[in-house]
Parts: sequence; C-alpha cells; structure tokens
Amino acid sequence: QAPWILVEDRFGYDRFQDSPQSGYDNVINFEAGIALSDRIALEGGYAFESFVSPNDFYDRQLHRVNARTVFDVTSSLQVAVGYIYREGDVISYAVPPRPDIARFSVEREDQDQFGQPLRTAYKLLGRTNAVSFSVAYQLMKYASVQLGYEYAVTTHDPLQYENHLVQANIALAY
Repeated sequence: QAPWILVEDRFGYDRFQDSPQSGYDNVINFEAGIALSDRIALEGGYAFESFVSPNDFYDRQLHRVNARTVFDVTSSLQVAVGYIYREGDVISYAVPPRPDIARFSVEREDQDQFGQPLRTAYKLLGRTNAVSFSVAYQLMKYASVQLGYEYAVTTHDPLQYENHLVQANIALAY
C-alpha cells in the first residue's frame, strides 16, 4: 500500500455553560502513515491547537506529536498501540488555593464554573506523556465496535496529574 498523508484545519466553538471558558477552538493537524506489511502499519503526526476565549486567561496553545502502530490481527480485528507527547498551556483548579502553585503560574481566584465551593484556577505550562491501546472489531460491512484506553501523565515540577481515559464507540458507515 502507498503511504498516506492527511492535512486538516478544524475550527469550532466550544460552549461551556456560557462561562468565560467558552471560546473558539482551532486545530491544525498533519498526519501520515505507511503500511509495513499486509497487517502492520505505522502512523504519526503533529498538531497545533489554539483556543481563544473572550477572557485571555482561558486562552490556550499547545503542540502535540503522536506515533501509533496498527496491527490487523484478523480481517475483522484491529489492535493499535500509541504514544502522544503534548506541551502547552494547562488550566488547573484547586480548593483551597495553593500558594505553592501560584509561584509559577498565572492565578485567577473564585472561579464558579464547577459550582460550589469556589475554586482557584491556575494557568501553567504542562508537558504530557500518554500511552494508548485500542481494539476495533468489524461487526458487519458497515458497522464496527471500538474500545480504547489512554493513560496520561501531565507534569510541571512539582505538580503531576494522572488521567485515565476509556472510550467505547460504535461506528456506522453508509
């Protein structure tokens, strides 16, 4: 199979309960891939993400690089493992306020987007390393089930945040 390339620019509006966190989201994405054999392919990419809100505090920019290996186990079963590195702005919330974070971040007190109690928001530069695993199974010609898991660690010394993301999708084509 021939190598493939995808270049896209996605633009949208993210609405978060009519709060100052609502704003315009723009992602410029470049992806490429190549089949190493009939059953194994390598994919990779780079993206630049920019989020602009009416309130400059919530503006964010980040760079993302990813690599993924895809295995066609059978004609109906596909398994993928991947790695993602992200670097850019992170908004972190704390109750009560954290003076140790305020030393290296921009601070915004008394944020009510998540209800009570009021939280202090901190904007800082974060670096994320993530690994992912996914399985896709073709049910019939136009339908498949996809399950995925991602483990991510975002750091900015001395902070470390861990995230677990589980996804389940049903994909239909026509």
